[in-house]
Amino acid sequence: MQYKNYSIENVVNEALRHNPSLSGKKFFEALELAQKHSSKDQLIHSLNSAMILAEQEVDEATILGALLYNAFPKIENSSNVEKAFGKEVVQLLSQCNKINQIIDSNKKKIPPEKLGKIVLAVAQDIRCVFLKLADELMQLRHNQELSKEEQLIQAELSMKLFVPIAHKLGLEGIKWELEDLSFKILNPKEYEKIKHKVSGKRQEREKNIESMVQQTNSLLEKHNIKAKAFGRAKNFYSIFQKMNKKNLSVEQIHDLNAIRVVCNSEKDCYLVLGLIHSQFEPIIEEFDDYIANPKPSGYKSIHTYFKTKQGEIFEAQIMTWEMHIEAEEGLAAHWAYKKFLADPYFDPKLKWAKNVLQWFKKEEPSRIFSSINLQLDYDKIFVLTPKSEVIELPKGSTPIDFAYAIHSSIGEKAVKAIINGKTERLDHKLQNGDLVEILTSPQGRVQSSWLNFVHSAKAKIKIRQKLGIHKHPVKEPKKALIALNKKIITAKCCHPLPGDEVIGIKTTKRKIIVHKKSCENLKKINKNKFVELDWNTVKQKDFDAKIFVEAIDRLNLLNDLMKAVSKTNTKILSTQANISGEIAKSSFNLSIKSQKEMDKLIENLSRVKGVIRVERN
Repeated sequence: MQYKNYSIENVVNEALRHNPSLSGKKFFEALELAQKHSSKDQLIHSLNSAMILAEQEVDEATILGALLYNAFPKIENSSNVEKAFGKEVVQLLSQCNKINQIIDSNKKKIPPEKLGKIVLAVAQDIRCVFLKLADELMQLRHNQELSKEEQLIQAELSMKLFVPIAHKLGLEGIKWELEDLSFKILNPKEYEKIKHKVSGKRQEREKNIESMVQQTNSLLEKHNIKAKAFGRAKNFYSIFQKMNKKNLSVEQIHDLNAIRVVCNSEKDCYLVLGLIHSQFEPIIEEFDDYIANPKPSGYKSIHTYFKTKQGEIFEAQIMTWEMHIEAEEGLAAHWAYKKFLADPYFDPKLKWAKNVLQWFKKEEPSRIFSSINLQLDYDKIFVLTPKSEVIELPKGSTPIDFAYAIHSSIGEKAVKAIINGKTERLDHKLQNGDLVEILTSPQGRVQSSWLNFVHSAKAKIKIRQKLGIHKHPVKEPKKALIALNKKIITAKCCHPLPGDEVIGIKTTKRKIIVHKKSCENLKKINKNKFVELDWNTVKQKDFDAKIFVEAIDRLNLLNDLMKAVSKTNTKILSTQANISGEIAKSSFNLSIKSQKEMDKLIENLSRVKGVIRVERN
């Protein structure tokens, strides 16, 4: 496959097309610096990566990062880069360097799925993920110089690590190409068979689909139906998956070309169906009404197939905006259903980033990307040895935890820690991606004070064993014993906060769940399980909460809502949005410390221009 190589002028023009406020001068300066530290092939790689990202409407810092990507590891003084292009660019490139070291050192030792967790844990900034995806795509496009074994390793890593991330971020174009290029390496016979049988090149099919989208949108406008059509061309790998799943030949797959029409109501869905059938020749035997008869997953849509005058077969999926969002984000689009493993820690953050990016697509990219920090609240951290091997530790771990994870003898003789090139105390809290080196001494001794700050079970056990400390159960008064043995947590249904009137519910798992006394779910629960309690019993410091906002849709609305939240220093866990006509409905999942903070938050959101109502769930 032949790929076009882009110039810096192409990159600048594409970036300015999406964001006219950018200055192209910095891009030329970045290329000039990159030329001093890169080979010709590396420069081509960087320019093409920058073009891939410019097409995704990323911000200036991300494009600068792509241009400097290959040169940065060879630049001795990063302060010069910071002075010329800003701290953000240096931070992005430093994160990417760290990720590359992790992948290169561990791709043959750690399963790709776990390696994906590590990549996301280290890449707190979403822009770093974009940079890595563009780099991976370029590597797959031009990997002819690699050995067959290296190509297979890269393709498997791409399919299992980068494809799921691209999918969960909604970067379908990048995902499809990563899939096809990996598929070509992993299963060349099937790839060539499908390529031979699918008529027309992908680019030609995409042009035909774009033409069909335009025809459909014109038709909708002509008949005054408020709906919108989108299109996609099925890639080779998804064709292969469908052939295997349904035991079909290529000729039997009718959705190689598909459009989706999203409507404001179910009534409009059926009007659109009639309109399509009146304009094109329907293939009646392929019709399915999943609105009248939803799939077990909850998926709803009308599927119909039709033939154009040129004999091309198209699939049309017709659904409401609510159905579209559910298909993309809800149970119907569950990662396991899509053949991607679900992850309770990382998926909600990727979904949130995807929602924000899609909502803000036509606004200022610099404000969008810089505001999206993945803030992954994972209960593990991943740190590196001097050889870039990954060590997984509990969150809050210290160099002593790290030392014992390597070997007990290193823990026992530890005297100093070098973290990211700097000397730190042995009780220093490690962060994701830290490069840790432990200095030992024959005179080193285990200290009892270490038990006050270590987090890993192994470190605690080994330290106690060395010091001869044995734990004995302490007798407590009966009331205190109950309090200690019962885990008290707040309910997810009503999200109680300090200040609310609450009641506890005993469960069979020796837990007490705190509900608001006004919670509707209490009506379904046996009163024998009720436990009187007050907020002094609950030791939580942060509480999950949910706020619903309804507003008149306008430019910069989500940005203004997020600013209102940030004024109270409230942590946003995730967001969801649904725009119907002129009304935007959004919900924010938050981490709140008090009722006072919640009241202030509601007040701030209520003041945002266009907000109709704000409700706490």
